[in-house]
Amino acid sequence: MLQRALKIFDTIQEKTGSIVSLFSLFLVLMVVADVLLRYLFNSSFIFMQELEWYFYSIIFLGGAGYTRDHPLEQHYRDNRLNPIHEGTNGIQALD
Repeated sequence: MLQRALKIFDTIQEKTGSIVSLFSLFLVLMVVADVLLRYLFNSSFIFMQELEWYFYSIIFLGGAGYTRDHPLEQHYRDNRLNPIHEGTNGIQALD
Protein backbone atom coordinates (compact mmCIF):
# COMPACT_ATOMS: atom_id res chain seq x y z
CA MET A 1 0.00 0.00 0.00
CA LEU A 2 2.88 2.37 0.78
CA GLN A 3 4.52 1.58 -2.57
CA ARG A 4 1.30 2.49 -4.36
CA ALA A 5 1.05 5.80 -2.47
CA LEU A 6 4.68 6.60 -3.33
CA LYS A 7 4.07 5.79 -6.99
CA ILE A 8 1.07 8.12 -7.05
CA PHE A 9 3.13 10.84 -5.38
CA ASP A 10 5.93 10.41 -7.93
CA THR A 11 3.44 10.61 -10.79
CA ILE A 12 2.01 13.85 -9.39
CA GLN A 13 5.52 15.23 -8.99
CA GLU A 14 6.44 14.41 -12.60
CA LYS A 15 3.25 15.99 -13.92
CA THR A 16 3.90 19.08 -11.80
CA GLY A 17 7.37 19.35 -13.34
CA SER A 18 5.88 19.17 -16.83
CA ILE A 19 3.35 21.88 -16.04
CA VAL A 20 6.04 24.09 -14.49
CA SER A 21 8.13 23.81 -17.64
CA LEU A 22 5.14 25.16 -19.62
CA PHE A 23 4.94 28.11 -17.24
CA SER A 24 8.59 28.80 -18.08
CA LEU A 25 7.68 29.11 -21.75
CA PHE A 26 4.74 31.38 -20.93
CA LEU A 27 6.98 33.53 -18.74
CA VAL A 28 9.48 34.04 -21.57
CA LEU A 29 6.68 34.99 -23.96
CA MET A 30 5.21 37.42 -21.41
CA VAL A 31 8.56 39.13 -20.82
CA VAL A 32 9.21 39.47 -24.56
CA ALA A 33 5.73 40.93 -25.11
CA ASP A 34 6.19 43.32 -22.18
CA VAL A 35 9.57 44.52 -23.45
CA LEU A 36 8.22 45.02 -26.97
CA LEU A 37 5.25 46.99 -25.69
CA ARG A 38 7.45 49.09 -23.44
CA TYR A 39 10.18 49.99 -25.93
CA LEU A 40 8.41 49.96 -29.29
CA PHE A 41 5.02 51.39 -28.34
CA ASN A 42 6.00 53.25 -25.15
CA SER A 43 3.22 51.45 -23.28
CA SER A 44 3.10 48.92 -20.49
CA PHE A 45 0.43 47.11 -18.52
CA ILE A 46 0.59 46.51 -14.78
CA PHE A 47 -1.28 43.20 -15.07
CA MET A 48 1.45 41.85 -17.36
CA GLN A 49 4.13 42.68 -14.82
CA GLU A 50 2.07 41.11 -12.05
CA LEU A 51 1.50 38.02 -14.17
CA GLU A 52 5.26 37.73 -14.76
CA TRP A 53 5.83 37.68 -10.99
CA TYR A 54 3.13 35.05 -10.50
CA PHE A 55 4.60 32.85 -13.23
CA TYR A 56 8.06 33.26 -11.75
CA SER A 57 6.82 32.22 -8.30
CA ILE A 58 5.04 29.17 -9.74
CA ILE A 59 8.23 28.18 -11.56
CA PHE A 60 10.39 28.73 -8.49
CA LEU A 61 8.17 26.98 -5.96
CA GLY A 62 6.81 24.28 -8.26
CA GLY A 63 10.17 23.44 -9.76
CA ALA A 64 11.94 23.17 -6.40
CA GLY A 65 10.25 19.90 -5.48
CA TYR A 66 10.66 18.52 -8.99
CA THR A 67 14.42 19.02 -9.10
CA ARG A 68 15.07 17.42 -5.69
CA ASP A 69 15.01 13.92 -7.22
CA HIS A 70 17.42 14.55 -10.07
CA PRO A 71 21.19 13.94 -9.85
CA LEU A 72 22.00 17.38 -11.25
CA GLU A 73 20.52 19.01 -8.15
CA GLN A 74 22.72 16.90 -5.88
CA HIS A 75 25.76 17.77 -7.99
CA TYR A 76 25.00 21.48 -7.69
CA ARG A 77 24.41 21.22 -3.94
CA ASP A 78 27.67 19.30 -3.43
CA ASN A 79 29.56 21.69 -5.70
CA ARG A 80 28.57 24.60 -3.46
CA LEU A 81 30.30 22.86 -0.52
CA ASN A 82 33.61 22.26 -2.33
CA PRO A 83 35.04 25.79 -1.81
CA ILE A 84 34.39 25.48 1.92
CA HIS A 85 36.18 22.11 2.04
CA GLU A 86 39.07 23.36 -0.09
CA GLY A 87 39.44 26.42 2.11
CA THR A 88 39.78 24.33 5.26
CA ASN A 89 42.38 22.13 3.54
CA GLY A 90 44.36 25.24 2.59
CA ILE A 91 44.26 26.53 6.17
CA GLN A 92 45.35 23.15 7.55
CA ALA A 93 48.23 23.05 5.06
CA LEU A 94 49.58 26.30 6.49
CA ASP A 95 50.01 24.71 9.93
